[in-house]
Amino acid sequence: MKKLKSRILEFTGDIGIAAPEQKSPKNDYNYADYQLSTDLEKTIHHLNFLKNIEDQEEKRLESIDNKTSNLIAQTAVVFSLVGLFMPFLMEKMTDLNILIRIISVLFLVVTCFLYILAIINAIKNYHISNFNYIKPSAKNVIEFKDKETQNFVAEEVRDLLYAIPINRFNNDIKGTNLLHSYNAFKLANLLTGILIATFCFSMLFLQKEENTIKIEDSVRIHNSKRFGSYVKCGNK
Repeated sequence: MKKLKSRILEFTGDIGIAAPEQKSPKNDYNYADYQLSTDLEKTIHHLNFLKNIEDQEEKRLESIDNKTSNLIAQTAVVFSLVGLFMPFLMEKMTDLNILIRIISVLFLVVTCFLYILAIINAIKNYHISNFNYIKPSAKNVIEFKDKETQNFVAEEVRDLLYAIPINRFNNDIKGTNLLHSYNAFKLANLLTGILIATFCFSMLFLQKEENTIKIEDSVRIHNSKRFGSYVKCGNK
Protein backbone atom coordinates (compact mmCIF):
# COMPACT_ATOMS: atom_id res chain seq x y z
CA MET A 1 0.00 0.00 0.00
CA LYS A 2 2.83 2.37 0.85
CA LYS A 3 4.53 1.52 -2.42
CA LEU A 4 1.37 2.32 -4.37
CA LYS A 5 0.97 5.59 -2.49
CA SER A 6 4.59 6.45 -3.24
CA ARG A 7 4.05 5.73 -6.94
CA ILE A 8 0.93 7.92 -7.01
CA LEU A 9 2.75 10.80 -5.29
CA GLU A 10 5.65 10.42 -7.71
CA PHE A 11 3.30 10.46 -10.69
CA THR A 12 1.37 13.51 -9.48
CA GLY A 13 4.65 15.25 -8.74
CA ASP A 14 5.92 14.56 -12.26
CA ILE A 15 2.97 16.43 -13.80
CA GLY A 16 3.02 19.31 -11.32
CA ILE A 17 0.31 18.17 -8.90
CA ALA A 18 1.38 18.07 -5.25
CA ALA A 19 4.97 18.69 -6.31
CA PRO A 20 7.44 19.18 -3.42
CA GLU A 21 8.18 22.77 -2.54
CA GLN A 22 11.45 24.20 -3.75
CA LYS A 23 13.92 24.92 -0.97
CA SER A 24 15.83 28.15 -0.75
CA PRO A 25 19.25 28.26 -2.44
CA LYS A 26 22.11 27.07 -0.29
CA ASN A 27 25.75 28.02 -0.65
CA ASP A 28 28.70 26.09 0.65
CA TYR A 29 30.64 29.34 0.91
CA ASN A 30 30.25 32.93 2.05
CA TYR A 31 30.72 35.40 -0.78
CA ALA A 32 31.96 38.03 1.67
CA ASP A 33 34.97 35.85 2.49
CA TYR A 34 36.59 36.77 -0.80
CA GLN A 35 39.33 39.16 0.23
CA LEU A 36 41.17 41.69 -1.85
CA SER A 37 44.21 40.28 -3.58
CA THR A 38 47.25 42.32 -4.47
CA ASP A 39 47.65 40.17 -7.56
CA LEU A 40 45.34 41.88 -10.05
CA GLU A 41 45.89 39.26 -12.73
CA LYS A 42 44.74 36.47 -10.40
CA THR A 43 41.64 38.46 -9.45
CA ILE A 44 40.80 39.01 -13.12
CA HIS A 45 41.10 35.25 -13.73
CA HIS A 46 38.62 34.68 -10.91
CA LEU A 47 36.30 37.24 -12.44
CA ASN A 48 36.48 35.68 -15.90
CA PHE A 49 35.82 32.23 -14.47
CA LEU A 50 32.69 33.44 -12.67
CA LYS A 51 31.53 35.35 -15.75
CA ASN A 52 31.70 32.12 -17.78
CA ILE A 53 29.48 30.41 -15.22
CA GLU A 54 27.06 33.33 -15.29
CA ASP A 55 26.98 33.26 -19.10
CA GLN A 56 26.08 29.56 -19.00
CA GLU A 57 23.16 30.32 -16.69
CA GLU A 58 22.05 33.11 -19.02
CA LYS A 59 22.04 30.72 -21.98
CA ARG A 60 20.21 28.15 -19.90
CA LEU A 61 17.57 30.73 -18.95
CA GLU A 62 17.13 31.72 -22.59
CA SER A 63 16.70 28.08 -23.61
CA ILE A 64 14.12 27.45 -20.87
CA ASP A 65 12.12 30.55 -21.82
CA ASN A 66 12.10 29.61 -25.51
CA LYS A 67 11.01 26.04 -24.81
CA THR A 68 8.32 27.30 -22.45
CA SER A 69 6.89 29.61 -25.12
CA ASN A 70 6.94 26.84 -27.73
CA LEU A 71 5.27 24.36 -25.39
CA ILE A 72 2.48 26.80 -24.52
CA ALA A 73 1.87 27.46 -28.22
CA GLN A 74 1.84 23.75 -29.11
CA THR A 75 -0.47 22.90 -26.22
CA ALA A 76 -2.88 25.66 -27.17
CA VAL A 77 -2.99 24.47 -30.79
CA VAL A 78 -3.57 20.80 -29.92
CA PHE A 79 -6.12 21.68 -27.25
CA SER A 80 -7.98 23.85 -29.76
CA LEU A 81 -8.05 21.00 -32.28
CA VAL A 82 -9.41 18.61 -29.65
CA GLY A 83 -12.10 21.16 -28.80
CA LEU A 84 -12.89 21.60 -32.49
CA PHE A 85 -13.51 17.89 -33.06
CA MET A 86 -15.18 17.31 -29.71
CA PRO A 87 -18.77 17.97 -30.94
CA PHE A 88 -18.21 15.55 -33.83
CA LEU A 89 -16.90 12.88 -31.49
CA MET A 90 -19.76 13.35 -29.04
CA GLU A 91 -22.27 13.06 -31.87
CA LYS A 92 -20.76 9.81 -33.12
CA MET A 93 -20.54 8.40 -29.61
CA THR A 94 -24.32 8.37 -29.26
CA ASP A 95 -24.45 5.33 -31.55
CA LEU A 96 -21.87 3.36 -29.58
CA ASN A 97 -22.19 0.95 -26.71
CA ILE A 98 -22.82 2.60 -23.33
CA LEU A 99 -19.57 1.21 -21.88
CA ILE A 100 -17.55 2.63 -24.78
CA ARG A 101 -19.24 5.99 -24.29
CA ILE A 102 -18.41 6.11 -20.58
CA ILE A 103 -14.76 5.20 -21.19
CA SER A 104 -14.47 7.73 -24.02
CA VAL A 105 -15.94 10.53 -21.92
CA LEU A 106 -13.57 9.75 -19.03
CA PHE A 107 -10.59 9.78 -21.39
CA LEU A 108 -11.77 13.04 -22.89
CA VAL A 109 -12.16 14.74 -19.49
CA VAL A 110 -8.74 13.58 -18.27
CA THR A 111 -7.12 14.64 -21.56
CA CYS A 112 -8.57 18.14 -21.38
CA PHE A 113 -7.48 18.41 -17.75
CA LEU A 114 -3.90 17.45 -18.65
CA TYR A 115 -3.72 19.99 -21.48
CA ILE A 116 -4.92 22.71 -19.12
CA LEU A 117 -2.44 21.53 -16.48
CA ALA A 118 0.39 21.71 -19.03
CA ILE A 119 -0.46 25.34 -19.76
CA ILE A 120 -0.73 26.20 -16.05
CA ASN A 121 2.67 24.66 -15.28
CA ALA A 122 4.31 26.52 -18.15
CA ILE A 123 2.71 29.85 -17.24
CA LYS A 124 4.34 29.63 -13.80
CA ASN A 125 7.59 30.63 -15.47
CA TYR A 126 6.06 33.99 -16.39
CA HIS A 127 5.35 35.00 -12.78
CA ILE A 128 8.20 37.48 -12.77
CA SER A 129 7.81 38.42 -9.12
CA ASN A 130 8.68 34.83 -8.12
CA PHE A 131 12.09 34.94 -9.79
CA ASN A 132 14.49 37.55 -8.45
CA TYR A 133 17.59 37.36 -10.60
CA ILE A 134 20.69 39.08 -9.26
CA LYS A 135 22.94 41.24 -11.41
CA PRO A 136 26.07 43.21 -10.51
CA SER A 137 25.17 46.72 -9.46
CA ALA A 138 26.07 49.59 -11.75
CA LYS A 139 26.52 51.65 -8.59
CA ASN A 140 29.89 49.94 -8.12
CA VAL A 141 31.35 52.11 -10.86
CA ILE A 142 30.52 55.25 -8.88
CA GLU A 143 31.59 53.87 -5.52
CA PHE A 144 34.96 52.60 -6.74
CA LYS A 145 35.84 55.25 -9.32
CA ASP A 146 38.47 56.81 -7.06
CA LYS A 147 39.83 53.53 -5.70
CA GLU A 148 42.36 51.13 -7.08
CA THR A 149 41.36 48.70 -9.80
CA GLN A 150 41.89 45.72 -7.50
CA ASN A 151 39.09 46.96 -5.25
CA PHE A 152 36.64 47.27 -8.12
CA VAL A 153 37.47 43.84 -9.59
CA ALA A 154 37.26 42.20 -6.18
CA GLU A 155 33.80 43.71 -5.65
CA GLU A 156 32.68 42.31 -9.02
CA VAL A 157 33.89 38.88 -7.93
CA ARG A 158 31.92 39.12 -4.68
CA ASP A 159 28.79 40.20 -6.58
CA LEU A 160 29.03 37.19 -8.89
CA LEU A 161 29.74 34.83 -6.01
CA TYR A 162 26.50 36.06 -4.46
CA ALA A 163 24.44 36.10 -7.68
CA ILE A 164 25.33 32.79 -9.34
CA PRO A 165 23.74 30.40 -6.76
CA ILE A 166 20.52 32.44 -6.66
CA ASN A 167 20.26 32.67 -10.44
CA ARG A 168 20.97 28.95 -10.79
CA PHE A 169 18.27 28.20 -8.22
CA ASN A 170 15.74 30.30 -10.17
CA ASN A 171 16.67 28.49 -13.38
CA ASP A 172 16.21 25.15 -11.62
CA ILE A 173 12.67 26.14 -10.61
CA LYS A 174 11.84 27.26 -14.15
CA GLY A 175 13.31 24.07 -15.56
CA THR A 176 11.22 22.00 -13.15
CA ASN A 177 8.04 23.86 -14.17
CA LEU A 178 8.90 23.22 -17.81
CA LEU A 179 9.47 19.52 -17.13
CA HIS A 180 6.11 19.23 -15.34
CA SER A 181 4.42 20.96 -18.25
CA TYR A 182 6.09 18.66 -20.78
CA ASN A 183 5.10 15.53 -18.83
CA ALA A 184 1.45 16.63 -18.69
CA PHE A 185 1.49 17.53 -22.39
CA LYS A 186 3.07 14.19 -23.34
CA LEU A 187 0.53 12.22 -21.30
CA ALA A 188 -2.35 14.23 -22.76
CA ASN A 189 -1.14 13.45 -26.28
CA LEU A 190 -0.94 9.75 -25.37
CA LEU A 191 -4.51 9.75 -24.08
CA THR A 192 -5.67 11.62 -27.18
CA GLY A 193 -4.12 8.92 -29.36
CA ILE A 194 -5.77 6.18 -27.30
CA LEU A 195 -9.11 7.99 -27.52
CA ILE A 196 -8.89 8.30 -31.30
CA ALA A 197 -7.79 4.67 -31.68
CA THR A 198 -10.66 3.48 -29.45
CA PHE A 199 -13.14 5.56 -31.42
CA CYS A 200 -11.91 4.21 -34.78
CA PHE A 201 -11.91 0.62 -33.49
CA SER A 202 -15.44 0.92 -32.16
CA MET A 203 -16.68 2.45 -35.41
CA LEU A 204 -15.15 -0.35 -37.50
CA PHE A 205 -15.64 -3.49 -35.44
CA LEU A 206 -18.35 -2.96 -32.85
CA GLN A 207 -21.99 -3.31 -33.76
CA LYS A 208 -24.21 -0.34 -33.15
CA GLU A 209 -27.28 -0.59 -31.00
CA GLU A 210 -30.30 -0.70 -33.29
CA ASN A 211 -33.66 0.64 -32.20
CA THR A 212 -36.46 -1.73 -33.28
CA ILE A 213 -40.20 -1.77 -32.71
CA LYS A 214 -41.68 -5.13 -31.77
CA ILE A 215 -45.38 -5.74 -32.50
CA GLU A 216 -46.71 -8.56 -30.38
CA ASP A 217 -50.29 -8.71 -31.77
CA SER A 218 -51.20 -9.81 -35.27
CA VAL A 219 -51.42 -7.23 -38.04
CA ARG A 220 -54.14 -7.23 -40.69
CA ILE A 221 -54.12 -4.91 -43.72
CA HIS A 222 -57.41 -3.88 -45.37
CA ASN A 223 -57.91 -2.03 -48.63
CA SER A 224 -60.49 0.74 -48.83
CA LYS A 225 -61.39 2.64 -51.94
CA ARG A 226 -62.39 5.70 -49.95
CA PHE A 227 -59.60 5.98 -47.41
CA GLY A 228 -56.86 3.90 -49.01
CA SER A 229 -54.94 1.25 -47.13
CA TYR A 230 -54.66 1.29 -43.38
CA VAL A 231 -53.19 -0.91 -40.71
CA LYS A 232 -55.34 -2.45 -38.05
CA CYS A 233 -53.64 -4.01 -35.08
CA GLY A 234 -55.24 -6.55 -32.83
CA ASN A 235 -56.77 -9.94 -33.01
CA LYS A 236 -59.94 -10.47 -34.99
